[in-house]
Amino acid sequence: MPGLHLDKGEFTASQRLSSEVRTELEGGINPFIGRYVVKSVPPNPSGGDSFLKIKAMMTISGLFVFEGATAVEEPKALKKKVKKDLPAIYMTSSLDKSIINELMAKEGDMHASNKLVSETEDKKNALEEYVNDTCDKLEGVFAPFVTPEPPPKPIVNSKANKNQEPEPQTAELANKTAKQGEEKDELGVENQRPTYQDQA
Repeated sequence: MPGLHLDKGEFTASQRLSSEVRTELEGGINPFIGRYVVKSVPPNPSGGDSFLKIKAMMTISGLFVFEGATAVEEPKALKKKVKKDLPAIYMTSSLDKSIINELMAKEGDMHASNKLVSETEDKKNALEEYVNDTCDKLEGVFAPFVTPEPPPKPIVNSKANKNQEPEPQTAELANKTAKQGEEKDELGVENQRPTYQDQA
């Protein structure tokens, strides 16, 4: 990371060691990234500061990770380093690990959803290409094998035809009325409504 200041490697300290991780980015960005504090540093048997080894790193995502601190003793007789784990705490300006895991899970769900939408669109496009290709072949290489079908019956003027053609019940009623009219003509009865006169 550009402008990063991270103390790591081997140090000497007595009783306590504290260090911060900062950055020098411009634009008013908070320079603080993290801090680690090593406590209970054992005294050096030979006097002076103790020899410590710090393990810390920055991930590719820009997260500060503190792995631990060890005190290294070098006995003169054995010429062998003795490492002892020390209690240490650290804090960072990043989100809590549980929140990061939750956000990563949501990101995975969104990726799966986007992938499903993309695959669906690809299937639709493939189907449309197949239909268009088949239609072209029906007029080309498949033409000798295609049997023409009779045109479908028109259904647009079905309502008009329905108004022109009398229904069976209407036709039967019309025939019955015409027959009654012929019978009245034979009897000499005028086909008109009866009139009523007021009696004084």
